[in-house]
Amino acid sequence: MTTNDEFVVTVTIKNNTNEALPIHFQSQPKNYSNYLDFDLDEADLMISANGFISKKLKCNAGVVAGIKQMYFDFKSDISNDYFYKKIQVETKGFPTNIALAGAESKTFTFEVDEYEKGTLSGEFIAYPNVLGELVDGVKSMIRRPSGCFEQVSSSNYPNILAMEFLEQTNVLDAKLKRILVNYIGIAYKKLAGYESSTGGFSMYGRGFGQLRLTAYGLMEFIDMKRVYTNVDQEIIDRSARWLYQKRNIKGGWNGTYYNWQKHYTTQDAYIALALAMHGKHDISKELEVISEEAEKSKDWYILSLAAMANHYAGNENAANQLVDILEKELKTKGFDKPKVDNTLMYSYGYSRNVETLAIAAQAIMLTNKTSNKDLLNALVQKIIGHRTGYGYFGSTQATIQSLKALTMYTKFRDNTFDKDQIGEMTVIVNGTMASRNNYNHQTYKAIKTDIQEYLKIGKNTIEVKFNDDKLAIP
Repeated sequence: MTTNDEFVVTVTIKNNTNEALPIHFQSQPKNYSNYLDFDLDEADLMISANGFISKKLKCNAGVVAGIKQMYFDFKSDISNDYFYKKIQVETKGFPTNIALAGAESKTFTFEVDEYEKGTLSGEFIAYPNVLGELVDGVKSMIRRPSGCFEQVSSSNYPNILAMEFLEQTNVLDAKLKRILVNYIGIAYKKLAGYESSTGGFSMYGRGFGQLRLTAYGLMEFIDMKRVYTNVDQEIIDRSARWLYQKRNIKGGWNGTYYNWQKHYTTQDAYIALALAMHGKHDISKELEVISEEAEKSKDWYILSLAAMANHYAGNENAANQLVDILEKELKTKGFDKPKVDNTLMYSYGYSRNVETLAIAAQAIMLTNKTSNKDLLNALVQKIIGHRTGYGYFGSTQATIQSLKALTMYTKFRDNTFDKDQIGEMTVIVNGTMASRNNYNHQTYKAIKTDIQEYLKIGKNTIEVKFNDDKLAIP
């Protein structure tokens, strides 16, 4: 359907009772501009016993494109009913879009052709912080947990990190925090119930504990404890103890689940990171073996896990050496095809790539490589670009690692960027100032200016001025 289209809708109302039934009919809620306008707003009708009435209603799609609502409401003394449907109204002719982008003081010139009345729109958007556009997306991810260990974790772990991210960006309101705390509490009780009687965690708490699941759980409980104070430290210590006792004499762990014999280094690096984060067991031999394998393979996933594990274990020289290799790989090979054999949960394709990049970003920030801001910023923007609908970044693991990286990035920016730097941006459209805004690195909301009223048919000029191009924003 396009703007100004006229059409007819036939509405049939049936009475399934044995008596005549008076009906009040309404075609749209009053004072709602985004509802389709029919020629009959409302009417009182009488439908005979077991009979029906059909009404043909004329409608005009209106002059403004967008999502319109079709709504019919039916009320009687014994029951109510309604019909509702969304209708996409397109503009007539061929849509034309102009998108301009930059990150410095600049003048843009473009043409606006003749257009259908009511179809012209223009908006200027600037992002003082690359994380700003993520806030609403992160809020939309929040879900109530249910299912087995992995299913509960698939909603709970993102909930934990969403809460931490929103707190870090100062946009977590009291109502949303109560919801998150409630959901995390529900998840904690479920997850604690999946501990195996033989130690470790399994999908439903039955049978033997699984190495990778327990390492995943240990890391989840450690992260959970930062935002949810009711996590029992003993369940964390017990999980770490069980993992530590499962070491083999070669400096690793014997993995058999999901063919982990083939990808043992990936599993071992993840377990080592979980134990290093816990910080109460000596895994020097395991770290030495994993670090050697990481240097040999130059696998980005393993390099990153090994670097972080060494960092948490206090081996800064080893951590820095591994990150140096990782950074060289990132600079020479780019971000499009990360070198990774496998991930903890066997991600593939799109999800495996973003999970690997997110873990790499974490490793760089943990070792405090402040000299590589440009590389880190590019890496973070690449991760953000992988965000899908509802705020996710692909698989659960890709989402978890991305949220970890982005939450770390907010702290990293706070520690490495000058807090006193204030930028000023002025937007001038066709010689008229449309807006002037101040911002700093903690301005998370996008700066938006509606410029439609300044546009004209023919040549248009938008001038963007910054008080200091070193503080310019995209």
